[in-house]
Amino acid sequence: MDDSGNVVIYVDGAHAVHSDGKGHSGLFVTMGTGAMINVSKKLGVNTVSSTETRIVSTGERFPKCLWFRYFRGSQGSALKEDILMQVNQSCILLQKNYPYSNGKGSKHIHVRYFFVVDKIKNKEVKIVYCPTEKMIADFSSKPTQGKLFEFQRNTIQGIKVENFRLYKEWYKKVLQQYKLFDDLEHDLFQI
Repeated sequence: MDDSGNVVIYVDGAHAVHSDGKGHSGLFVTMGTGAMINVSKKLGVNTVSSTETRIVSTGERFPKCLWFRYFRGSQGSALKEDILMQVNQSCILLQKNYPYSNGKGSKHIHVRYFFVVDKIKNKEVKIVYCPTEKMIADFSSKPTQGKLFEFQRNTIQGIKVENFRLYKEWYKKVLQQYKLFDDLEHDLFQI
């Protein structure tokens, strides 16, 4: 959830990264801290552009988010508009303005991949631009490294850097409790 109580959905795709030319998609859904849903999967179809890859990624991954939304509603949660974070601005325009933005360069994209358009119109989800460095779903769609990797890993796992010392203490206690590690004086446990 963001500060307004909305569920935030990050979907991204990496274009033509597999040997058969298919792309790869990543999905990360959060209700505040950590992942409620995290998926990394090869796309089921070949795509001709990175924009199409992201539209197909959204179309293939979004039904899981919709199920999660309806599940929350059936459990009594007050449903607000979910936030769909999208890194590709062409994809945002196509999805917000479909079918009017659908020209001869994008008519081949099957209607089933635009199914999120109905959810946008029904105010179930709002699509928002997300810069690459904040796109958590990149973790599940392509290799990252350095600070970007650490940011994404910590976000997905709900880790706060300022609590590393506390996490080490908890880990050490669990290892002691189950007698899983004899040398608790190891460098790993120097707090």
